[in-house]
Amino acid sequence: LRQLLTEHLSTPRHHITNPVALNVAEDFIYDTFMSYGMQTFKHAFHMEKDGVTYQGSNVIGVWPGRRTMTSLDRPVLLTAHYDTPYEMPALEKNGGGLAALLEAARILSSHSCLFDYTMFFTAFDYAANIERAYSKDSPCQEVGCGCRAFLEEILLPFVRKSGFPVGNFQGAFILDGVLNYNNTPGAQTVPEPDVFRTIPAFSNLYDEMVADGYRGNFIATIGRQKDVPLMSVFNKKFAQADSPQFKTRDVTIQHMDIFGPQARADPYWPVYRTIIDADVYGFYKVHPELKAILLSDTVHLRGRETEWGALTPADSVTLTADRLNFLKKTTDVLVSVLRDMAGHHATCKGADGFPSGFKQGLRLDGTLHLNANSRQNVSLVVNSIEARGFVQATLTSPSMTLELSGMFNPDEQQVALRYQEPHKIAPGPLTVTCTMIGKVLPFRSGLVYMGEMRGVCGEKMVFDQLGYQNFVLFNSQAVGTPDASTLPRGNATPVVLALMGGIAFTAAAAAIAFILYKQRVSGLPSTYWVMNENKA
Repeated sequence: LRQLLTEHLSTPRHHITNPVALNVAEDFIYDTFMSYGMQTFKHAFHMEKDGVTYQGSNVIGVWPGRRTMTSLDRPVLLTAHYDTPYEMPALEKNGGGLAALLEAARILSSHSCLFDYTMFFTAFDYAANIERAYSKDSPCQEVGCGCRAFLEEILLPFVRKSGFPVGNFQGAFILDGVLNYNNTPGAQTVPEPDVFRTIPAFSNLYDEMVADGYRGNFIATIGRQKDVPLMSVFNKKFAQADSPQFKTRDVTIQHMDIFGPQARADPYWPVYRTIIDADVYGFYKVHPELKAILLSDTVHLRGRETEWGALTPADSVTLTADRLNFLKKTTDVLVSVLRDMAGHHATCKGADGFPSGFKQGLRLDGTLHLNANSRQNVSLVVNSIEARGFVQATLTSPSMTLELSGMFNPDEQQVALRYQEPHKIAPGPLTVTCTMIGKVLPFRSGLVYMGEMRGVCGEKMVFDQLGYQNFVLFNSQAVGTPDASTLPRGNATPVVLALMGGIAFTAAAAAIAFILYKQRVSGLPSTYWVMNENKA
């Protein structure tokens, strides 16, 4: 954490005063997510102000799980904004949050077993909360421009493409200022104290701070009544962790739709609005059903070496041992919470579970059907595979070269491949949904890879109408007919990827036809899928 803060996150990152540092930070976050093996992309979004279009850039890292792009997925998200407000030091806005984000992503992506559910790690641009008070030049004059664009253009479309309800999204943890620990009596203030202490839901919090001498020794967990389960699981693990001098304080807003007429009519609305003046605002504004909590040291409400009103970009807080340990505890607790929510497996088969021949250099040849009237000869080559199951592969044809990465799940003999840099494949963010998922099975003296292609895989490869396409792909030694009992069931086009011509293609097509016949006579629905990933 110290290295991240001092070497990469200590320089102010502002669109007007220091755009070079902002771009350097953007590239550093991107390269860091890539080095973890994540599906990584830059999400360009646009804002309008005075007739001029401005562009921002979020950095997204995705760590897929066993259920990714299925109706059983239950994603979680950790985020921090990476831009620095106008004329503010970079460590507290938001270096601490970014360091925790990157470190948590590193630890979770190095886990030896595949998780059940998707994890999103996002660095948002144009948070623009404190920004508005200092600069009228920013094109983001409402809080959380990058956050809101991500929700509208990536997360919610991802939910729809996966086929699960918004309620399956387990929640987001938003980090905004999590570094400033100040145990000095009187260091902590509250917004509009005469009003704050009279709000029924906040009275206990106010009494706790008074009893503790207004010390800035806590992380505030801020959310609505709907978000209490997220707050509870974080607070419980925080209380159980070491270093009891670091505490949490709950701030619970009683309204679910905080922008609805009932909430706006509440006399305490100005206080609520002040409390959520961060990217969490975006979640509540875009879709009230999305669960999200803000984790913060309360930023300008907590004292520091230089008074907030006199700050310059050079006035960063001192990285004391207490502050670093404060940040470390928050990071460790987040790792534990996300590990549980994402469905970790303590044990799984390692390299011993790989099929014979599934190794670096494996080549699978076939024909890719782009649509009903177009197909291309393709080759899929495994470039590398790690003992934990991380796979990198290249899919090539005469007209394209696609770099893919993913995980092999030895417990289910399953490989899921996705574009590692989806924004480089085609315009629009939905290429993040493209998934090639199936089983790798020994057959005769070779291997067969069979399963589904789903999502938006390019301008000419949109598996949308039927939701997915089946494929069967062989290597050069797999000759004969696959075991029909292992083939996928469905009424989609039978073979998207198959060995070019010859007996094997005919045998594979016949085997799938047999499966479809069995499906009809057994009365199974056309969307039935026998792979373990869709079993509850």
